[in-house]
Amino acid sequence: MTIYNYAVTANSASKCNNCSCTEEYREEFRKFQWIFDVVDAMGKVPAAVVSGNNLWTGSWATCRKISASKNKQGQLWQGQYCMARFQPYNRHSPLKAFSGQPTDPTAVCRGNATKSTHFDDWSDYEKTCFDMMPLLNLGLCTPDSCTDYDVRKIVQFVYESAELALNTKLVCNVSVQCSNSRPENQIYHDQKSMAVLFLLFAIASLMLFGTCYDVYVHRPLEKSLKIQRLRLNGGNGKPVSVEPQSKFVTIIRLFSVARNLDYILDTRMEEGQIRCLHGARFLSMCWVIFGHTVSLFFN
Repeated sequence: MTIYNYAVTANSASKCNNCSCTEEYREEFRKFQWIFDVVDAMGKVPAAVVSGNNLWTGSWATCRKISASKNKQGQLWQGQYCMARFQPYNRHSPLKAFSGQPTDPTAVCRGNATKSTHFDDWSDYEKTCFDMMPLLNLGLCTPDSCTDYDVRKIVQFVYESAELALNTKLVCNVSVQCSNSRPENQIYHDQKSMAVLFLLFAIASLMLFGTCYDVYVHRPLEKSLKIQRLRLNGGNGKPVSVEPQSKFVTIIRLFSVARNLDYILDTRMEEGQIRCLHGARFLSMCWVIFGHTVSLFFN
């Protein structure tokens, strides 16, 4: 209805020959500016699609800042950014393009000619979803009154209509995740998120306190004790006695960033150590960091 009102206004403005009405139409067009912001925030075809760029993200910030009154009752249209992830069937797995075996173009054409395209003739494996990575990540800008289920049903209707028109099956499943500024969707209403946030805050506090204690208290004290050990207590030949540190200090120092970095980056070898374990530790750390980086990229 809003687009129709804009079209009517544009049609009336094109017929206006009086310069005095120009400002009035400018004011009317400002009321519909948010429509173009919605279109601008949608995901669009980026560069390097042929090379595998499937991130059609759009603009999260542009969508979330949209707030417009869409009718005379003052009902607000608040922007909600949604990410739709399309998963193809295993029949259309994108990994087939990365097979290392050379392909014969003639054999491919013959195979496509003899292979049935009807969904019922596919194998059970071809009918399952390829869930290793999405075929397409598409950013959508919708009103915050829509739930994830609503947006998913709309997207599902669109791609199923396209598949029906093309007489093919490509998308196996689509998942939608939306973010908006409604109070019920904020993080402080989610008990699990708050519990994780509190745990992270507690660990960060222990790291900060442990690092400060280790650098400004324990290390200067340890340095002074080393100097005192070189001196004899009253000339009687006995070294200075040192009280063992408490369990609290031991636990606090476990969270010291400086102490852990020194331990990780230390290349000195002590007697009785197995040298290959240091290499295994380095490789395992690289594997964990690399694995999380790849997982974050695909998700």
